[in-house]
Amino acid sequence: MRIHLNMRPRTKKDKTYRYYSLARSYRDENGDPKKDILQNLGQLGDLEVAAWKMRLAVFNGDVTEMMNANDIEFVDSKNYLDVALLSFLYDKIGLNDVFKMASSQKEIGAQEVAKILTLSRCLDPSSNYKTVDWFEQSYLPRLMDVRAESYNKDKIFHELQNIHQKKKWIQKFFYSFSKKMSKESSLYFFDGTTSFFEGTECELAEPGKDKTTGFQSKTILICLLTDVSGFPIAWDVFSGDKRDVTEFKKIAHQMANDMDISNVTLCFDRGVASSSNFDIIEKELKSKFISGLCRNQIDPVFDLEKFCNNTRPLLLEDYSEIKEKSSIDKKRIVTINKFYKMGNDRYFRDLGANGKRRHVVSFNANIFMQEQETREKNIAWAKQQIDLLNDELQNAGRDRECFVVEKKIDEILARYSLKGIISYTITPHAKTTGTNAVQTYSIAYEILQDALRQASMQDGIFVFITNHIEAGESGHYAVPASAIVGHYKDKFVIENAFRHLKSILDLRPFYVRLDDHVRAHVDICMCAYYLNNWIYQKLSESEISIDDFYSELKKNSHTCRLKSAEKNIVLLKTLTPKMKKILGILDANCIIEKEMLQKHQITPIK
Repeated sequence: MRIHLNMRPRTKKDKTYRYYSLARSYRDENGDPKKDILQNLGQLGDLEVAAWKMRLAVFNGDVTEMMNANDIEFVDSKNYLDVALLSFLYDKIGLNDVFKMASSQKEIGAQEVAKILTLSRCLDPSSNYKTVDWFEQSYLPRLMDVRAESYNKDKIFHELQNIHQKKKWIQKFFYSFSKKMSKESSLYFFDGTTSFFEGTECELAEPGKDKTTGFQSKTILICLLTDVSGFPIAWDVFSGDKRDVTEFKKIAHQMANDMDISNVTLCFDRGVASSSNFDIIEKELKSKFISGLCRNQIDPVFDLEKFCNNTRPLLLEDYSEIKEKSSIDKKRIVTINKFYKMGNDRYFRDLGANGKRRHVVSFNANIFMQEQETREKNIAWAKQQIDLLNDELQNAGRDRECFVVEKKIDEILARYSLKGIISYTITPHAKTTGTNAVQTYSIAYEILQDALRQASMQDGIFVFITNHIEAGESGHYAVPASAIVGHYKDKFVIENAFRHLKSILDLRPFYVRLDDHVRAHVDICMCAYYLNNWIYQKLSESEISIDDFYSELKKNSHTCRLKSAEKNIVLLKTLTPKMKKILGILDANCIIEKEMLQKHQITPIK
């Protein structure tokens, strides 16, 4: 006897209501279809309708007696697919083996804690404390064949130090694995970012400015090296009063001594560039570098005045013409005063080598226009705010302090990057308000046209410095200027890595305070990011983003345990076509195969 959910609509006062019942379909002695109503359920919400369909999917086919709704109840609900899939992928890429301890006889040791923390960081980022509840409420204890109660707060903090002790092996594993995954195994990107703490007890942290949230009482610096695909290769944690330009040498020592990396190209922004870092790269790593010059370093190697007068107008004219031409025309090679065209809006010129250093200049016409427009808006906003401050001073009803006025103006100019471009004078004067004499001030300001011109000369300009000076065929450089510009442009992958760590994986704030625990937390975040990036790379050709991936996991992971007088069954909802596609791309269909689900006593809904 098959039982189904029957719906009968009823209309009352132009409004339609849906009433549900359990029904049995059959044919009478003449073969005509008939329906018996076994039990009325009344109005049901969408979730209740879905729940009844799940119940009936189990009981159909082997139910021989009338089923009473009161005999069936939801007992609990746990997620299966998300932890099963990430656990499978974690093992597949070899992360579980990295944390294996040679003589560990514990039910849960560093290997298991690292896995739980990594999967939790991917699926439900939270403090280490909260992973205890998350672990217990997931299918992970059954998948890992451990008791949920054996994972607790004491166990987490006891094993964090052991996890950090494996950092050298984690980095070696990442480096080896990335060489197999990445299309370009000789180019790496370096950068630093800041993070902060929830609390003020960590000795590692120092007061400093977080790059996103502003000043924090306790901050740290995280330096990171990635490959061209964004996979983390090496990293370290420093106190918040350090800078990546000075701490780069420690990452370089890790690369040379712990990982045996040499004969590569390191690419980093101009904030890391220094003669000492260049020497470390050349002497200790026997490698190459690509970086940028700070604005005050450009004049000795490139004549900005001549460029702005003679070449920039021609490049902007060419850019305007190219925008209106066909895509074929956009790709043509353009030479204007030794500048070549790259892409739709970028021009570059090789300035050649001076000793063992070589410079390449790039001009981006689109960025030039954006920076010009932004500066014009900033000037307008700054003038407006200074005028408002002036009006406030004119209408002052009490004495004003000169240093306060000066501080406010300086804050306005700093906010809009106009220091040195707008000059001002503050003139005191007294006014009478009723019977009181008030000391106030007036502000006069002007735009310094020469300073404005000097600032605009560098709009859209970037000068690269490199030690790629080897000659190739026909007397040209072995690494052309276009590659120098292109490699630096690809530096966005490490910026995306930090963005992923801080947003998706919720790196900050930190809830641990001991040095080794802080470092272990960063190690775990790197493992979670590595796993996410591996998934992203696998799904990239299908145009499924990492956000889409987790959204689908969330929609498809739900299980429901039903209890009746005769049965105790866990149901896994029907997977969406997109989820099935994801499992196919990741070669992970084994986690929904009949044998695997039976092993964990899960019944799929067909």
